[in-house]
Amino acid sequence: MNVSVILPCYNGASTLATQLDALARQQYDGAWELVFVDNGSTDNSLTIVEAYRERLPSLTIVRAHDGSGPRQGVHYSYTVGFKHAAGNYFLLCEADDEVGEGWLQTLADALLIHPFVGAAVDYEKLNDPALTYRWTMQSRESGFLSATVPLLKPWCIGCAMGLRREVYERIGPPSGACGTSWDIDYSWRAQLAGFPLTFVRDAVVHYRLRDSGQARFRQGRAWGDSQAQVLVAYADPLTAGAFIRYHVMIARKAKEFLKIAWLMSTGTITLKYVAWEFGWFVGHMTGLRHLYRSTFAGKPPRGEDKARA
Repeated sequence: MNVSVILPCYNGASTLATQLDALARQQYDGAWELVFVDNGSTDNSLTIVEAYRERLPSLTIVRAHDGSGPRQGVHYSYTVGFKHAAGNYFLLCEADDEVGEGWLQTLADALLIHPFVGAAVDYEKLNDPALTYRWTMQSRESGFLSATVPLLKPWCIGCAMGLRREVYERIGPPSGACGTSWDIDYSWRAQLAGFPLTFVRDAVVHYRLRDSGQARFRQGRAWGDSQAQVLVAYADPLTAGAFIRYHVMIARKAKEFLKIAWLMSTGTITLKYVAWEFGWFVGHMTGLRHLYRSTFAGKPPRGEDKARA
């Protein structure tokens, strides 16, 4: 088996078939499998994926949550998927997105040369254009979401990531230590271990944004808070310069939100369309507690420990 595609899912029934159809259309010269990881779905996600056994003959279904105890995040679903994967290359994707034509072959070819890769991320195909105005600049031009913490290492969004088995065997499975920013954490762990991150422009993942204001706010807040945890984990040491740059970034966002508030007051935009950005700002404000605890309580950074994990 050459490639293991790992697809975590939690209550993905409304979008799952789109991703499974895209995977069933993939062409690849070698052998590949789909490892579907159910994280305790209570909808009919499992019924949907079972119906694809003929179109995806190398399909393995595993469970990350059996219904007892707390359900862990997507990083744990990938951990379970890695353990069950038989391939030499791991390609990650998610149930609410859609991999583009040629995604599998292009990333697999790239992994023949590079140990750790990231696909381009497109925000236009699956989303209301009004929701994508802040995201399109970050898609095919960079491939990676820009680092919103004042550090220099690039990172790859989890649903567009590919890696050789040797990377996993060296650094271990994904961790939830940095919350929803597990993908930044994993990207940096790989780079600290000597595996550079390579952008593969011709492999595309169509990313689905949250479509309700409440869901967008929650996601943005979680990302903002967890990115502060990334800064604490990897700033070695947490210098005064990094500490100041982080606060400058928040101050600039505050200024931007004054402009947004004015646009809302004129009826130009509604809260729904800036809910993610507002949540991200609130998340960074709450995330300051991680920064202050690390700075003033002398909590050591965790970056080098993660590289050796």
